[in-house]
Amino acid sequence: MRLNPLLGGLVLLLIYIVFSCTNSEKKGSNESKYCVVYNALVPENDTVNYEVFARSWDGQKIINLTQNPAVDWVCHGWKNKIYFISDRDTTGGIYFLYRYDLNNQAVTRMDQHRMANSWLDSRNDGAELVICRQMGDFRSFAIIDSTGYEVREILRTNQYEISDPAFSPDGKWIVYRSTRSGVDELWIADELGSHQRQITHYPPNLEDPGTDFYHAGPPRWKPGTNIISYTSRRGNQYHIFSINADGTQNIQLTRDPGNQGWHSWSLDGKYLIYDGDKGNNSPVDLFLLKMENQHLEQMTKTPFPERAPFFLEYHLLPLS
Repeated sequence: MRLNPLLGGLVLLLIYIVFSCTNSEKKGSNESKYCVVYNALVPENDTVNYEVFARSWDGQKIINLTQNPAVDWVCHGWKNKIYFISDRDTTGGIYFLYRYDLNNQAVTRMDQHRMANSWLDSRNDGAELVICRQMGDFRSFAIIDSTGYEVREILRTNQYEISDPAFSPDGKWIVYRSTRSGVDELWIADELGSHQRQITHYPPNLEDPGTDFYHAGPPRWKPGTNIISYTSRRGNQYHIFSINADGTQNIQLTRDPGNQGWHSWSLDGKYLIYDGDKGNNSPVDLFLLKMENQHLEQMTKTPFPERAPFFLEYHLLPLS
């Protein structure tokens, strides 16, 4: 059977339109709505002046957000808000919590308590944060609202160190680091600080890396799952691992030469972004791993270290 020339032309036109739209969706896909926020040590030879940077997905726009001669270390972000600890108003190593609003480029001090050197997290569309405070010899986890008002304190101790709390995707559980067992491991508790249990155990057959290295580094919950990722020093190298919240299926996620360290997931769980190096004392840069096909992309290449990246669902174009 032969197609009518006019009908055949219409069919070809429809195929072209569908193909073009599909390609357009791929090119402008979810990646275009993300930016990457991270910490960088600048200038090159400085040892303390960490700044917070934002970078468009494609690297066409890179902005130094903090520009302050102090330690500014970003710990979390949600939509147009990023949260960082800083010693800008105190002395070196004494940190407080600050919020940076990307829409109006304003910095606000969030909490009047001293902060531990720790990551933090949010839930309920950014309405509540879980933070780690340092109060003398005590450390505590507290939930605060978006204005800094304390909702409740959920855990306090001076018997061992706790740090780096992260909410489960449903906000009902908190995974964190604790030295309660003698070395840093991942523990989990409910949102009230109850039902605490250890979920990682450093392999007993491996040489202990010592207290200066992570046995189980800051945890990240993979969006929409019960999977928790963390970094761990194994055989003179850092790699990223994952484990289920019930302590099962401990899996190594990265195996590249060099170190893979602080990391985060894209909101759809398709990408893992981390800081790392290629070994042989190479600089610390940012790397992007697509989980579906294990495609690895080096996102930055600078002489100064860039660390602890995370994705933010925010488009950088409005910023000057």
